[in-house]
Amino acid sequence: MIHIGVDAHMSFCAVYGLDHATGEVVIEAGHVPTSAAGFAALFNQPWPDAQAVVEASGVSMFVVELLSPFVDEVLLADPKVVRQRVRHSRPKTDMADAQELAFQLAHGLIHPVFQHTVAGLSLRVLTRALSWVTGDSTRLRNRIRSLLRQFGQRCPRRDLCGLAAQEFLAAITLPEPADMTLRALIEQLLSVQAHRVRLQRQLREQARGHELADLLRTMPGVGIQTAMTLISEVGDITRFDQVGSFVNYCGLAPRIEQSGTMRRTGHLIPGNRHLRLALVQAANALGRQKRGETPLHTHHRALVARRGAKTAKLDTARRIAQVAFTIWRSGEPYRYA
Repeated sequence: MIHIGVDAHMSFCAVYGLDHATGEVVIEAGHVPTSAAGFAALFNQPWPDAQAVVEASGVSMFVVELLSPFVDEVLLADPKVVRQRVRHSRPKTDMADAQELAFQLAHGLIHPVFQHTVAGLSLRVLTRALSWVTGDSTRLRNRIRSLLRQFGQRCPRRDLCGLAAQEFLAAITLPEPADMTLRALIEQLLSVQAHRVRLQRQLREQARGHELADLLRTMPGVGIQTAMTLISEVGDITRFDQVGSFVNYCGLAPRIEQSGTMRRTGHLIPGNRHLRLALVQAANALGRQKRGETPLHTHHRALVARRGAKTAKLDTARRIAQVAFTIWRSGEPYRYA
């Protein structure tokens, strides 16, 4: 078996391969162009008895696609788990990193991460783009309202992109250069909102007839965007063997420190920030549903009364993640819907 380590970059890759049985170095290329032609020139033909590993990064999935025609299997290594064992007596170089990856692959030390399909990656780009555009829209709205307040003005309409709000903003005249800034912010907001509408329309088309999205949407507070974000970010729910692992991945599990009889919880552990944002938004939507009578609504109201809105929001988001995991694994809808 030949084990190949690839230190990937946008313009070039360092590739190191060795035969684990004989210890022979079969590849040692420090500057392979990150392109189909570059890898074709390096490998010449498929290697039926080869396994490669690439450290997960922004360009890693593209490199995996380039490597797949030439080797049997390509793994993505978790960069947080990859242990750097390069000796301190020599400099850290791209080739040294590639050698380290090949060594860890040969000795079974690689912690692989999930690889999304091309369709899954496209859906993930769509959901993340919609989340980014929504955030930009919110920031522009807040800046417009803040600018108006500085000059004693207040828009009576909640939706600044509506016809009545636009007529009101067009009639306002502020001293220069504040007026020029206001017109620029309004123009940016309308452009961002138009792009957001296009993304929402495309996401609705993706969700139409999607059985898993319809299943997740049976939960209160979970709409099309949250359901499709769960699907695009998680990919395959079976890679989580228990609900606690899924909550950890969502970034909604608190850090726990325990020693003897002392047990203390701290801040949330790092996780998938896109999932955490989507689930927190679902908790906010659930909290605005005043007439809901499901256990999730009851849990949220009890926490708001006992511990405050912020704690209730995070705890409800964690509860939604737990329910989503159960629904996804069982294939049964939310029974209180």
